[in-house]
Amino acid sequence: MSRAAGRLCICLTPLHVLIARRIAGGERRRFSTGLFVTSADNDKQRHYAQRMREFCDAVEYRVLPGEHSYRGPKLPAVWLRRLKYRWLLRRAGRFSAVYAPSSNNHYVYILLAALHFDELVSYDDGLLNINPDSPLFRAPTRWRARVFLRLAGVDYWPERIRERAARHYSIYDAQNICSRVVRLGLLEGAAGQGQGGGTVDRILLGPAPEAGAAVFDALRRAALRFSVGRYLPHPRETRPVLDGLECVQTPLVAEDYVLGRLEADPGLRFEIYGYDSAALVNLAAVPRVRAFSLLQQAAPSRGAPPLGGLMRSCGVELIA
Repeated sequence: MSRAAGRLCICLTPLHVLIARRIAGGERRRFSTGLFVTSADNDKQRHYAQRMREFCDAVEYRVLPGEHSYRGPKLPAVWLRRLKYRWLLRRAGRFSAVYAPSSNNHYVYILLAALHFDELVSYDDGLLNINPDSPLFRAPTRWRARVFLRLAGVDYWPERIRERAARHYSIYDAQNICSRVVRLGLLEGAAGQGQGGGTVDRILLGPAPEAGAAVFDALRRAALRFSVGRYLPHPRETRPVLDGLECVQTPLVAEDYVLGRLEADPGLRFEIYGYDSAALVNLAAVPRVRAFSLLQQAAPSRGAPPLGGLMRSCGVELIA
């Protein structure tokens, strides 16, 4: 990392990279350093870490243990991690600004505590920022968790990040849990021209690796019902998880994959099926795309959870 003071951008997911790229473009200013942190080392993660070079002068890619993977007692482990990252980042000096996702993630808290900077700017962690049923919207961080973090030398958690952020960049029009919001279009005008013809490509969005059996069953049933033969793997997928469906081999996430296909073929249309992916909402507003969510399929007795209503308001069609 550079010794000169500059601006640091922290990303944990490919979507974070897409948002950060739009931030750099909107501000018409590159970041001096980009830091991509992941616990899922695969082609997608590495591809989007490299994409950060489009708007960062230097990029570091770090594969770290899972957020909740600790050896021995948790408190000393978090304390040691903070000291470790402070030592690793010592050459960076002081940043004029740090841009970080408003994620419910210990690595974000630890990294912010390990860095020296003048200004904090946050941006969306996907649908967590607008989903009324997400951890960010639930009860505030428990006092025990806050005491635990402070004892580990960490004075950041979701509410503290929101309090200290000078502004927050959001890619959604919906009510955001963060304040001082600056609206940022993610895919506006990106699909090119064309009205679409008779060609329809149907594709599934693979679930998160930790999704429950009901989600996998709902996706398999949808594949049969709507004659879908392929799926785009989740960015953290390290091996194919949907038997009987072709796994699309691409380093691109759904937003980039679909937009690239639409721009290359003005006659193409897409039907995209998924569960709770932010990509469904992001792509639902794109011309020649219909997005479908299976939220009710996985929990029919509950009906549509709050996220279902949010998705519907953003143009996603719920399959009942």
